[in-house]
Amino acid sequence: MENTQVLTFNIPGHSGLSAVLTSVENPAAIFVMGHGSGGRLDTPLMQAIATACAKVDIACLRFNYPYSAQDEYQPFTDMPVDPDAILLETIDAALDLGRSIMPRAKIILGGHSMSGLYATYLDTTTSLGIDGLVCLGYPRKDLPERSEHLSQLASPLLVIQGSKDRLGTEQEITEMLWAIDPPAQLDWIKGASHAFTQDNLSREQTSAQIADNIQRFVLKLDERYDL
Repeated sequence: MENTQVLTFNIPGHSGLSAVLTSVENPAAIFVMGHGSGGRLDTPLMQAIATACAKVDIACLRFNYPYSAQDEYQPFTDMPVDPDAILLETIDAALDLGRSIMPRAKIILGGHSMSGLYATYLDTTTSLGIDGLVCLGYPRKDLPERSEHLSQLASPLLVIQGSKDRLGTEQEITEMLWAIDPPAQLDWIKGASHAFTQDNLSREQTSAQIADNIQRFVLKLDERYDL
């Protein structure tokens, strides 16, 4: 049965940042999942993915950044995000929280758009000790500097991309991942936008597709370790 726990964590200069753990008994992995630049941990997309992951035995730890934790913050507006250093520091601290909660579980790091991108940045500069990275909607936006670092990743990477994502087209994302070695896993959500909305499908149905792809990625990690 799914259970939810509200938690807090700290980074220097910012205490009491919010996090929510959605889990089940004996999960196969924990996914530390940040939101996109205009989102927050409690947006419908984040909640739906966390619930869908729990249904396939993957715990999900959602978290806010200092900017999205402010009372005056309004999701999906042009309010500025935190500086890069604070974003990276927050991801690292949320990862530590996830590891402290489930020290024996596989640990996956990433999230939607900005959070997935910055998790890959962190993986190239810090020894994270994670089992894999998951990027939900990679926001390359035809900016080479957003993918030049991928060849230096220390961890296996899964990119889940909507086929109608305007921030990372099919051709752009496919070519981006072909260029790295070892190659990343790329799964498409047919007809989905950057926000993972699909015509004629509910958010729950789309989130179930996302969770199934993450579950398969986790199972492939098992095979990797068995080699």
